[in-house]
Amino acid sequence: ATLQAMNTADPTNPCIKPVPYTGIQFVGIPEFQSFGTVVGQNISGALAGKGTVEQALKESQAAVSRAVKQAGLLK
Repeated sequence: ATLQAMNTADPTNPCIKPVPYTGIQFVGIPEFQSFGTVVGQNISGALAGKGTVEQALKESQAAVSRAVKQAGLLK
């Protein structure tokens, strides 16, 4: 099912409903989902007044870099 979804994905129409952007992505590493969680939590905190967006992005980049290094994907 995953391979079929990847092969039939349409980057010019990436969602069920119309959206103002194009593109699709697939990153084949187990850590990728957790990156979205960490970044989302950090940005959510910034929007709630717990720091700035710049701080959230900096913290997110640091967390992702650590995870990638720990997984042996980046030296």
